[in-house]
Amino acid sequence: MKTTGCFFLVFAFFALSAEADDWPTWRYDAARSAHKAEGLAGTLHLHWVRALPAPKRTWPVEKTVLEHPEYTYEFSDDEDKLQFDVSYNPVAADGRLFVPSMMDDAVIALDLDTGRELWRFEVDGPVRFSPVVSKGRVFFASDDGYLYCIDAQNGTLVWRFRGGPADRFILGNERLINTWPARGAPVVVADTLYFASGIWPFMGIFIHALDANSGQVIWTNSASGSMYELHQHGGAFSFGGVAPQGHLVVSGDRLLVAGGLTVPAVYDRHTGEFLYYRQATNVVGKGAGGHAVFAQGDWFFNHGTMYSLEDGAQFGPCPASVLTGDSIVGLDKGELIAHASALEVQEVEIKDRLQRQAIRQVYALKPLWRAAVPEALTRLFFKAGDLFYAGGEDGSIAALRVRPGREAADVVWRDKIDGPVWTMLSAQGRLVAVSESGRIYGYGATEVEPREWAAPAAALPAAPRAPQVIQALEDAQTREGYAFVWGLGDGQVLHALLENSNFHLVAFDPDVKKVTRQRRILADAGLYGIRASVLPGAPTAMDLPPYLASLIAVPDAEAAGIGEGRVFAKRLFHSLRPYGGTAYVALSNAMHRRFAEWVEQAGLHGARVYRVGPWTALKREGALPGAGQWTHEHANAANTVKSEDDLVRAPLGILWFGGPTNENVLPRHGDGPVPQVSGGRLFIMGVHGIGARDVYIGRELWFVNLPGIGE
Repeated sequence: MKTTGCFFLVFAFFALSAEADDWPTWRYDAARSAHKAEGLAGTLHLHWVRALPAPKRTWPVEKTVLEHPEYTYEFSDDEDKLQFDVSYNPVAADGRLFVPSMMDDAVIALDLDTGRELWRFEVDGPVRFSPVVSKGRVFFASDDGYLYCIDAQNGTLVWRFRGGPADRFILGNERLINTWPARGAPVVVADTLYFASGIWPFMGIFIHALDANSGQVIWTNSASGSMYELHQHGGAFSFGGVAPQGHLVVSGDRLLVAGGLTVPAVYDRHTGEFLYYRQATNVVGKGAGGHAVFAQGDWFFNHGTMYSLEDGAQFGPCPASVLTGDSIVGLDKGELIAHASALEVQEVEIKDRLQRQAIRQVYALKPLWRAAVPEALTRLFFKAGDLFYAGGEDGSIAALRVRPGREAADVVWRDKIDGPVWTMLSAQGRLVAVSESGRIYGYGATEVEPREWAAPAAALPAAPRAPQVIQALEDAQTREGYAFVWGLGDGQVLHALLENSNFHLVAFDPDVKKVTRQRRILADAGLYGIRASVLPGAPTAMDLPPYLASLIAVPDAEAAGIGEGRVFAKRLFHSLRPYGGTAYVALSNAMHRRFAEWVEQAGLHGARVYRVGPWTALKREGALPGAGQWTHEHANAANTVKSEDDLVRAPLGILWFGGPTNENVLPRHGDGPVPQVSGGRLFIMGVHGIGARDVYIGRELWFVNLPGIGE
């Protein structure tokens, strides 16, 4: 292990990596210490509030309580281990606040003094993690699979880099994203940028080091998804690897890649060489891991547990939120608790395997102080100067000072925001607080009349083509699920679908100006990322997922690629959901006949072409050819435990992931009946009920309460 002396050099290096009094990255610096030397005024005043669209987190928290006459059993899905985007995670530099948006698929620059929007840079997927600001540039990763470098002053693109092997789309967390989303959030040290793409090890994990100035590759490690490792669950060995979801960390020569539900993997940051990954941990066990990783000296901290940076050995529980260089400070059970960074070495007597007396050296945390805090404060966010800043579930925020010998911390200043506090930071003498509801609060030292920026709430433009759209909807006999719009045209069809259905819509058009305009219209109406998104490009040239769309509308066939003839028909059919997915193409009678010929020539099984008012309809009827069903506990009435499906063959890949919570699904420890599949629906036992989900997109179709079922 490294000596304690080396630790102070490492900390000093990374503390200086942030510009004076900025907050350029998540938790301030590359080690994620959440500690800066520059303090804030003792008394702060609200200067502005900006309301952003209500955030939607990637992985909803799942918590269910089973009631029983003799006990109550509560289970949850690892609670906060994947809660990295509950709300917005801004950073600040050069008088600007840079806000990543998982709703508007953008990074938004705000004036730090006033909260006024300066510019926004839109991309093709949610931006779920904090950017990094370095040398006048903003770096951020997106679920579209790319790492972006943009100019901090005007929001123009400098360069971008795709983290995965292809631009293949997939339905992920109820959005159309890249199969290899970039969720290993970037960190920059000494002009080198590190980030990671891919979250499913068997599909490929890609960890990159890039030149921050040019975007050129320094190294790539693509071998981290196929490791044969001891896994957390049951102590079993299996193939798997790190699944990057969280902000990457640099400490000395080490790069730590957050693993979401697991502890981080560690690499040599100069060469990309894999060093270690300890999934199975001896003290915490299955509870180990989490998206938030911090490092200091010889140790790193993850989900309330302390590990050796040298080899990943687990020390044990340690409250850690702020790393000051000489101390580790956390908030636990109403107290700020500080331990010394340098652990004590104790010698204890043991008996070796031959039952002989021996001496073993063990490490022990050295307590420094404890200080009680007000009950409402439940999270410690950072330290600036000599003050600690904390917040709580009721919206309380406060600045705290710890004095030697006092049992309670002094409350220097406090205020209250709307709802639970998600994050806080300081920059240029200002405090920024973000609520879980998506409101950003800017505080300063002077007393002013606060300015409030309301969330957009504009109405969609009128859609004269609504009667034609309603005609298609009535023919489709569904207004739920996912729908595509191929070719925007004047936008009327997209708007009419939004007004007259409950579809989540994805629109495509090769005209970038049209795409940008519709993105702004939808964002202003508060619909972008919630009900709709718009992507640039010709849909026939995109690698879109199969079986996704219950409805596809094509108001502008030329922009959609009808010139490709039979290829156009095949690509359209490819994305339609079996059991009735229908495409509606605005075609003349002559083009209708040609389109029908293309469908026949393509030999599309289950395809039917017919006319609906101004639309040519292409319906995908029935099941996929070769698709089987599983209608009983053991496959069928004969209990053969044999699937008749002829389509599911290795190698397999992800069709969709994420979606609604598992709140209506019986936990695996309940030993309930296996799910059954028929007609494109999965029927699954829940807690006090039974429900059905669409096997092609994961959407919950219905759930019936049946008290006692699942008990």
